[in-house]
Amino acid sequence: MKIFNTAAFLLSATEGAWVQPKYEEVLKASKGRSSFNWGFPVGPRNSKAFETCGEPSLPKNALKFECNSSTCAVICQPGLMPLGKARVRCRKSGWAKAFPDCGGCDPEPKRAADVLAECKDGKTRSCNLRCAAGKFFPDLGINQLGVGLKTKINCKCKKRSGKCDYKFVSKELKRKNVSKFECADIPVTPGTTQPTAPPQPQSSAAPAVIIEDNQASFSGSCSSLIPGNTEAAAICNTIEDVNVKRALHHAPPLEVDAKLCADAQSYANLLAQRDTGLSHDGALLQSLKQGENLMFGVNDMSVEGNFLLATQMWHDEWKDWDFQKLTCTPGRQCLHFTQQVWIGTQKVCYAAAKTGRKTYVVARYSPPGNSMRRMRENVLPAN
Repeated sequence: MKIFNTAAFLLSATEGAWVQPKYEEVLKASKGRSSFNWGFPVGPRNSKAFETCGEPSLPKNALKFECNSSTCAVICQPGLMPLGKARVRCRKSGWAKAFPDCGGCDPEPKRAADVLAECKDGKTRSCNLRCAAGKFFPDLGINQLGVGLKTKINCKCKKRSGKCDYKFVSKELKRKNVSKFECADIPVTPGTTQPTAPPQPQSSAAPAVIIEDNQASFSGSCSSLIPGNTEAAAICNTIEDVNVKRALHHAPPLEVDAKLCADAQSYANLLAQRDTGLSHDGALLQSLKQGENLMFGVNDMSVEGNFLLATQMWHDEWKDWDFQKLTCTPGRQCLHFTQQVWIGTQKVCYAAAKTGRKTYVVARYSPPGNSMRRMRENVLPAN
Protein backbone atom coordinates (compact mmCIF):
# COMPACT_ATOMS: atom_id res chain seq x y z
CA MET A 1 0.00 0.00 0.00
CA LYS A 2 1.44 3.36 -0.97
CA ILE A 3 1.54 5.68 2.02
CA PHE A 4 3.55 8.57 0.60
CA ASN A 5 1.53 11.70 -0.05
CA THR A 6 4.07 13.64 -2.06
CA ALA A 7 4.03 17.37 -2.65
CA ALA A 8 5.31 18.01 -6.15
CA PHE A 9 6.54 21.56 -5.61
CA LEU A 10 9.54 23.18 -7.27
CA LEU A 11 12.25 24.34 -4.94
CA SER A 12 12.53 28.08 -5.21
CA ALA A 13 15.76 29.97 -4.70
CA THR A 14 15.96 31.73 -1.36
CA GLU A 15 18.39 34.16 0.09
CA GLY A 16 20.15 33.44 3.36
CA ALA A 17 19.71 30.41 5.64
CA TRP A 18 16.71 28.13 5.25
CA VAL A 19 14.10 28.55 8.00
CA GLN A 20 11.93 25.55 8.83
CA PRO A 21 8.21 26.34 8.56
CA LYS A 22 5.85 25.44 11.40
CA TYR A 23 4.27 21.99 11.49
CA GLU A 24 0.90 23.66 10.90
CA GLU A 25 2.11 24.47 7.36
CA VAL A 26 2.78 20.78 6.81
CA LEU A 27 -0.77 19.99 7.89
CA LYS A 28 -2.10 22.62 5.47
CA ALA A 29 -0.06 21.06 2.66
CA SER A 30 -1.46 17.62 3.50
CA LYS A 31 -4.97 19.04 2.96
CA GLY A 32 -4.06 20.85 -0.25
CA ARG A 33 -4.30 24.27 1.41
CA SER A 34 -0.65 25.22 0.97
CA SER A 35 1.71 25.05 -2.02
CA PHE A 36 5.21 26.02 -1.00
CA ASN A 37 8.34 24.07 -0.12
CA TRP A 38 8.35 23.32 3.58
CA GLY A 39 10.91 20.50 3.40
CA PHE A 40 14.65 20.89 4.02
CA PRO A 41 16.43 21.68 0.73
CA VAL A 42 18.18 18.88 -1.17
CA GLY A 43 21.98 19.19 -1.08
CA PRO A 44 23.00 20.98 2.15
CA ARG A 45 24.13 18.75 5.04
CA ASN A 46 24.13 15.63 2.85
CA SER A 47 20.35 15.90 2.34
CA LYS A 48 18.90 13.92 -0.55
CA ALA A 49 15.49 13.82 -2.19
CA PHE A 50 13.03 11.91 0.01
CA GLU A 51 12.35 9.33 -2.72
CA THR A 52 15.98 8.19 -2.45
CA CYS A 53 15.52 6.77 1.04
CA GLY A 54 12.55 4.60 0.13
CA GLU A 55 9.17 4.33 1.77
CA PRO A 56 9.38 4.06 5.58
CA SER A 57 7.03 1.99 7.75
CA LEU A 58 3.93 3.85 8.88
CA PRO A 59 4.19 4.61 12.64
CA LYS A 60 1.53 3.61 15.15
CA ASN A 61 -1.72 5.58 14.81
CA ALA A 62 -0.34 7.55 11.84
CA LEU A 63 -2.59 8.34 8.90
CA LYS A 64 0.04 8.93 6.20
CA PHE A 65 3.30 10.70 5.34
CA GLU A 66 3.51 14.12 3.70
CA CYS A 67 6.81 14.58 1.83
CA ASN A 68 8.63 17.52 0.23
CA SER A 69 12.24 18.10 -0.89
CA SER A 70 14.40 15.97 1.45
CA THR A 71 11.83 15.71 4.24
CA CYS A 72 8.89 13.49 5.15
CA ALA A 73 6.48 14.33 7.99
CA VAL A 74 4.13 12.09 9.93
CA ILE A 75 0.44 13.03 9.62
CA CYS A 76 -1.53 11.57 12.53
CA GLN A 77 -5.11 10.39 12.71
CA PRO A 78 -7.62 13.11 13.73
CA GLY A 79 -7.24 14.14 17.37
CA LEU A 80 -3.73 12.64 17.71
CA MET A 81 -0.27 14.21 17.46
CA PRO A 82 3.32 13.04 16.81
CA LEU A 83 5.08 11.89 19.99
CA GLY A 84 8.41 13.26 18.88
CA LYS A 85 9.86 15.32 16.06
CA ALA A 86 7.41 14.80 13.22
CA ARG A 87 9.77 15.65 10.34
CA VAL A 88 12.70 13.45 9.32
CA ARG A 89 15.30 14.15 6.58
CA CYS A 90 16.62 11.75 3.98
CA ARG A 91 20.43 11.68 3.91
CA LYS A 92 23.03 9.72 1.99
CA SER A 93 23.03 7.08 4.72
CA GLY A 94 19.21 6.83 4.82
CA TRP A 95 16.57 8.35 7.04
CA ALA A 96 18.20 10.47 9.75
CA LYS A 97 16.15 8.78 12.50
CA ALA A 98 13.00 6.77 13.14
CA PHE A 99 9.61 8.39 12.62
CA PRO A 100 7.60 8.95 15.83
CA ASP A 101 4.37 7.22 16.72
CA CYS A 102 1.16 9.23 17.12
CA GLY A 103 -0.71 9.47 20.40
CA GLY A 104 -3.19 11.51 22.36
CA CYS A 105 -5.51 11.68 25.33
CA ASP A 106 -8.38 9.35 26.20
CA PRO A 107 -11.47 10.24 24.12
CA GLU A 108 -13.30 11.24 27.30
CA PRO A 109 -11.49 13.45 29.86
CA LYS A 110 -11.55 12.33 33.49
CA ARG A 111 -13.70 14.80 35.40
CA ALA A 112 -16.17 15.23 38.23
CA ALA A 113 -19.60 13.66 37.78
CA ASP A 114 -21.42 17.00 37.44
CA VAL A 115 -19.02 18.37 34.79
CA LEU A 116 -20.27 17.99 31.21
CA ALA A 117 -17.86 17.74 28.28
CA GLU A 118 -18.47 18.42 24.57
CA CYS A 119 -15.40 17.24 22.62
CA LYS A 120 -14.17 17.32 19.04
CA ASP A 121 -11.08 16.28 17.11
CA GLY A 122 -8.95 18.75 15.20
CA LYS A 123 -5.17 19.06 15.17
CA THR A 124 -5.57 17.65 18.68
CA ARG A 125 -8.58 16.75 20.81
CA SER A 126 -10.31 19.62 22.62
CA CYS A 127 -13.35 19.81 24.88
CA ASN A 128 -15.65 22.49 26.26
CA LEU A 129 -16.44 21.90 29.95
CA ARG A 130 -19.55 23.20 31.63
CA CYS A 131 -21.55 22.36 34.72
CA ALA A 132 -24.96 20.73 34.80
CA ALA A 133 -27.96 23.06 35.12
CA GLY A 134 -28.09 24.83 38.48
CA LYS A 135 -24.35 24.51 39.05
CA PHE A 136 -21.26 26.57 38.20
CA PHE A 137 -17.45 26.53 38.37
CA PRO A 138 -16.46 28.61 41.43
CA ASP A 139 -13.19 29.50 39.65
CA LEU A 140 -15.13 31.03 36.74
CA GLY A 141 -18.30 32.43 38.27
CA ILE A 142 -21.69 33.03 36.60
CA ASN A 143 -22.86 35.47 33.95
CA GLN A 144 -25.50 38.17 34.27
CA LEU A 145 -28.20 35.63 33.43
CA GLY A 146 -27.25 33.48 36.41
CA VAL A 147 -25.69 30.73 34.27
CA GLY A 148 -22.33 29.14 35.04
CA LEU A 149 -19.53 29.98 32.60
CA LYS A 150 -17.77 27.26 30.62
CA THR A 151 -14.11 26.71 29.79
CA LYS A 152 -11.99 24.85 27.24
CA ILE A 153 -9.36 22.12 27.60
CA ASN A 154 -6.89 20.78 25.02
CA CYS A 155 -4.96 17.53 24.90
CA LYS A 156 -1.23 18.11 25.43
CA CYS A 157 1.51 15.49 24.97
CA LYS A 158 5.10 15.42 26.20
CA LYS A 159 7.15 14.36 23.21
CA ARG A 160 9.97 12.79 25.20
CA SER A 161 7.85 10.61 27.48
CA GLY A 162 4.83 10.27 25.21
CA LYS A 163 2.53 11.05 28.17
CA CYS A 164 -0.65 12.91 27.22
CA ASP A 165 -3.14 14.75 29.41
CA TYR A 166 -5.83 17.41 29.17
CA LYS A 167 -4.85 20.96 30.10
CA PHE A 168 -6.87 24.14 30.48
CA VAL A 169 -6.50 26.70 27.69
CA SER A 170 -7.09 29.62 30.06
CA LYS A 171 -3.87 30.94 31.62
CA GLU A 172 -5.72 31.54 34.89
CA LEU A 173 -6.52 27.82 35.13
CA LYS A 174 -3.31 26.32 33.74
CA ARG A 175 -2.23 25.03 37.16
CA LYS A 176 -5.60 23.41 37.84
CA ASN A 177 -6.12 19.65 37.55
CA VAL A 178 -8.92 18.90 35.05
CA SER A 179 -10.00 15.73 36.86
CA LYS A 180 -10.41 17.66 40.14
CA PHE A 181 -12.17 20.70 38.67
CA GLU A 182 -15.59 20.59 40.35
CA CYS A 183 -18.92 22.36 40.19
CA ALA A 184 -20.89 23.96 43.01
CA ASP A 185 -24.56 24.86 43.38
CA ILE A 186 -25.49 28.30 42.06
CA PRO A 187 -26.56 30.41 45.06
CA VAL A 188 -30.30 31.01 45.15
CA THR A 189 -31.36 34.64 45.43
CA PRO A 190 -34.19 35.12 47.97
CA GLY A 191 -37.53 35.04 46.22
CA THR A 192 -36.28 32.84 43.33
CA THR A 193 -36.15 29.12 42.76
CA GLN A 194 -33.18 26.94 41.93
CA PRO A 195 -33.11 25.93 38.22
CA THR A 196 -33.80 22.26 37.67
CA ALA A 197 -31.42 20.00 35.78
CA PRO A 198 -32.37 19.12 32.19
CA PRO A 199 -33.37 15.53 31.41
CA GLN A 200 -30.31 13.43 30.63
CA PRO A 201 -30.08 10.90 27.79
CA GLN A 202 -31.20 7.49 28.99
CA SER A 203 -28.51 5.47 27.24
CA SER A 204 -24.96 6.72 26.90
CA ALA A 205 -22.64 3.73 26.80
CA ALA A 206 -19.90 5.77 25.10
CA PRO A 207 -18.85 9.43 25.35
CA ALA A 208 -20.61 11.68 22.90
CA VAL A 209 -18.92 13.84 20.29
CA ILE A 210 -21.33 16.46 19.17
CA ILE A 211 -21.06 18.45 15.95
CA GLU A 212 -23.66 21.10 15.23
CA ASP A 213 -24.54 22.96 12.06
CA ASN A 214 -23.89 26.69 11.50
CA GLN A 215 -27.80 27.94 11.72
CA ALA A 216 -51.08 25.38 20.44
CA SER A 217 -52.49 23.04 22.74
CA PHE A 218 -52.77 19.26 22.17
CA SER A 219 -55.64 17.92 20.10
CA GLY A 220 -55.16 14.35 21.33
CA SER A 221 -52.66 11.80 22.56
CA CYS A 222 -49.29 12.44 20.92
CA SER A 223 -48.63 8.82 19.96
CA SER A 224 -52.13 8.43 18.49
CA LEU A 225 -51.33 11.19 15.99
CA ILE A 226 -48.38 9.27 14.52
CA PRO A 227 -49.57 5.65 14.40
CA GLY A 228 -47.02 3.24 12.95
CA ASN A 229 -44.03 5.49 13.72
CA THR A 230 -41.46 3.22 15.38
CA GLU A 231 -39.98 6.18 17.30
CA ALA A 232 -43.33 7.52 18.51
CA ALA A 233 -42.41 7.18 22.21
CA ALA A 234 -39.07 8.94 21.71
CA ILE A 235 -40.70 11.73 19.68
CA CYS A 236 -43.51 12.30 22.18
CA ASN A 237 -41.19 12.27 25.19
CA THR A 238 -38.98 14.82 23.43
CA ILE A 239 -41.93 17.07 22.63
CA GLU A 240 -42.90 16.99 26.32
CA ASP A 241 -39.39 18.15 27.18
CA VAL A 242 -39.45 20.88 24.53
CA ASN A 243 -42.80 22.15 25.74
CA VAL A 244 -41.37 22.58 29.24
CA LYS A 245 -38.57 24.69 27.75
CA ARG A 246 -41.02 26.67 25.60
CA ALA A 247 -43.17 27.44 28.64
CA LEU A 248 -40.18 29.17 30.23
CA HIS A 249 -40.25 31.61 27.31
CA HIS A 250 -44.05 32.10 27.32
CA ALA A 251 -44.50 29.93 24.20
CA PRO A 252 -47.53 27.61 23.90
CA PRO A 253 -46.98 23.83 23.66
CA LEU A 254 -46.24 22.17 20.33
CA GLU A 255 -48.18 19.27 18.85
CA VAL A 256 -46.75 16.42 16.80
CA ASP A 257 -47.54 16.33 13.08
CA ALA A 258 -47.34 13.22 10.89
CA LYS A 259 -46.38 15.17 7.76
CA LEU A 260 -43.49 16.83 9.57
CA CYS A 261 -42.40 13.40 10.81
CA ALA A 262 -42.33 11.99 7.28
CA ASP A 263 -40.45 14.99 5.89
CA ALA A 264 -37.95 14.99 8.76
CA GLN A 265 -37.30 11.26 8.37
CA SER A 266 -36.76 11.61 4.63
CA TYR A 267 -34.14 14.32 5.16
CA ALA A 268 -32.46 12.47 8.04
CA ASN A 269 -32.09 9.43 5.78
CA LEU A 270 -30.57 11.62 3.07
CA LEU A 271 -28.04 13.16 5.49
CA ALA A 272 -27.03 9.72 6.75
CA GLN A 273 -26.71 8.41 3.19
CA ARG A 274 -24.46 11.32 2.21
CA ASP A 275 -22.62 11.28 5.56
CA THR A 276 -20.81 14.52 4.70
CA GLY A 277 -21.98 16.64 7.63
CA LEU A 278 -24.94 18.96 8.10
CA SER A 279 -26.55 21.26 5.54
CA HIS A 280 -30.00 22.77 5.09
CA ASP A 281 -31.93 22.59 1.82
CA GLY A 282 -33.31 26.11 1.83
CA ALA A 283 -35.37 25.71 -1.34
CA LEU A 284 -36.98 22.53 -0.01
CA LEU A 285 -37.84 24.12 3.33
CA GLN A 286 -39.32 27.15 1.60
CA SER A 287 -41.49 24.98 -0.63
CA LEU A 288 -42.70 22.94 2.37
CA LYS A 289 -43.12 26.08 4.52
CA GLN A 290 -41.20 24.41 7.36
CA GLY A 291 -38.45 25.39 9.76
CA GLU A 292 -35.56 23.07 10.62
CA ASN A 293 -32.90 22.35 13.25
CA LEU A 294 -30.10 19.82 12.64
CA MET A 295 -27.58 17.96 14.77
CA PHE A 296 -25.53 14.81 14.64
CA GLY A 297 -23.93 12.89 17.47
CA VAL A 298 -21.18 10.28 17.43
CA ASN A 299 -22.16 8.05 20.34
CA ASP A 300 -23.99 4.91 21.43
CA MET A 301 -27.04 6.75 22.76
CA SER A 302 -30.57 5.71 21.96
CA VAL A 303 -32.58 7.73 19.44
CA GLU A 304 -34.46 9.36 22.32
CA GLY A 305 -31.16 10.17 24.02
CA ASN A 306 -29.98 11.99 20.90
CA PHE A 307 -33.32 13.82 20.58
CA LEU A 308 -33.12 15.04 24.19
CA LEU A 309 -29.46 15.97 23.85
CA ALA A 310 -30.19 17.98 20.69
CA THR A 311 -33.07 19.89 22.25
CA GLN A 312 -31.00 20.69 25.36
CA MET A 313 -28.08 21.96 23.26
CA TRP A 314 -30.42 24.06 21.15
CA HIS A 315 -32.07 25.51 24.25
CA ASP A 316 -28.69 26.28 25.85
CA GLU A 317 -28.05 28.77 23.03
CA TRP A 318 -30.27 31.25 24.90
CA LYS A 319 -27.19 32.13 26.95
CA ASP A 320 -25.71 33.81 23.84
CA TRP A 321 -28.92 35.52 22.71
CA ASP A 322 -29.46 39.23 23.45
CA PHE A 323 -33.22 39.59 23.86
CA GLN A 324 -33.02 43.38 23.64
CA LYS A 325 -30.74 43.76 20.62
CA LEU A 326 -32.03 40.56 18.96
CA THR A 327 -28.46 39.48 18.20
CA CYS A 328 -26.28 36.49 19.01
CA THR A 329 -22.82 36.67 20.59
CA PRO A 330 -20.32 36.92 17.68
CA GLY A 331 -18.99 33.52 16.71
CA ARG A 332 -21.85 31.69 18.47
CA GLN A 333 -25.06 30.09 17.18
CA CYS A 334 -28.52 31.02 18.48
CA LEU A 335 -31.04 30.32 15.73
CA HIS A 336 -31.71 26.76 16.91
CA PHE A 337 -32.91 28.21 20.22
CA THR A 338 -35.05 30.92 18.63
CA GLN A 339 -36.77 28.39 16.36
CA GLN A 340 -37.36 25.95 19.20
CA VAL A 341 -39.15 28.54 21.38
CA TRP A 342 -40.79 30.51 18.52
CA ILE A 343 -44.25 31.46 19.80
CA GLY A 344 -45.89 31.27 16.37
CA THR A 345 -44.77 27.68 15.73
CA GLN A 346 -47.52 25.15 16.48
CA LYS A 347 -46.34 21.75 15.26
CA VAL A 348 -43.10 19.78 15.35
CA CYS A 349 -41.59 16.36 14.76
CA TYR A 350 -38.19 14.71 15.13
CA ALA A 351 -36.45 12.03 13.11
CA ALA A 352 -33.13 10.25 13.24
CA ALA A 353 -31.00 8.12 10.92
CA LYS A 354 -27.84 6.25 11.84
CA THR A 355 -24.69 5.40 9.93
CA GLY A 356 -22.15 3.58 12.05
CA ARG A 357 -21.99 5.38 15.41
CA LYS A 358 -23.28 8.61 13.89
CA THR A 359 -26.88 9.64 14.48
CA TYR A 360 -28.29 12.45 12.33
CA VAL A 361 -31.15 14.30 14.04
CA VAL A 362 -33.65 16.45 12.11
CA ALA A 363 -36.37 18.57 13.73
CA ARG A 364 -39.03 20.14 11.51
CA TYR A 365 -41.35 22.97 12.59
CA SER A 366 -44.59 24.47 11.25
CA PRO A 367 -45.16 27.34 10.80
CA PRO A 368 -41.45 28.13 10.53
CA GLY A 369 -39.78 30.69 12.79
CA ASN A 370 -36.70 32.93 12.65
CA SER A 371 -38.22 35.84 10.75
CA MET A 372 -36.16 38.85 11.86
CA ARG A 373 -39.15 41.16 11.39
CA ARG A 374 -41.12 39.14 13.95
CA MET A 375 -38.30 38.04 16.27
CA ARG A 376 -39.07 40.37 19.18
CA GLU A 377 -42.69 39.26 19.55
CA ASN A 378 -41.91 35.54 19.11
CA VAL A 379 -38.78 34.99 21.22
CA LEU A 380 -39.22 36.18 24.82
CA PRO A 381 -36.91 36.04 27.85
CA ALA A 382 -37.48 33.33 30.44
CA ASN A 383 -39.65 33.98 33.48
